[in-house]
Amino acid sequence: MGQKVNPIGLRLGVNKTWQSRWYADPREYADLVLEDIKIRKLVSELPECKNADIAEIEIVRHPQRVTIVIHTARPGVIIGVKGASIEKISADIQKQLTKKVQIKIKEIKRADLNASLIAQYWSSACWSWFIPQGYETGCKQCYACWCTGCKGSS
Repeated sequence: MGQKVNPIGLRLGVNKTWQSRWYADPREYADLVLEDIKIRKLVSELPECKNADIAEIEIVRHPQRVTIVIHTARPGVIIGVKGASIEKISADIQKQLTKKVQIKIKEIKRADLNASLIAQYWSSACWSWFIPQGYETGCKQCYACWCTGCKGSS
């Protein structure tokens, strides 16, 4: 039998980067990994971020602050009117952490080519529509953007 390898591990350094960038003492490492998981879960479950189409959350730790980079297809939903939502998000995360939190928003220009966003679209389509129709419209959107690796079966 073949050995199963995580595909992200093969792509690191070639066409993908780490989701968290920081260095820690071996005694603090486990706590910081759990904190990263908690941050990602907190950001994805916030009501301000529910309909924002978040594809990826990067965490960069500096000595005095934590920078959270949110890659989203709809940055206006997260930022809110005059930045009110992003301030509330940063205040909610700041309550959980001891360091200062800085949040950056990066827009995904072509959301139809992002695998995470396509999967989110399909899962929402499965809940609201007939399942094959969701796959069909999702694949059509991908092929319209010249994506060659889209495959969905009903």
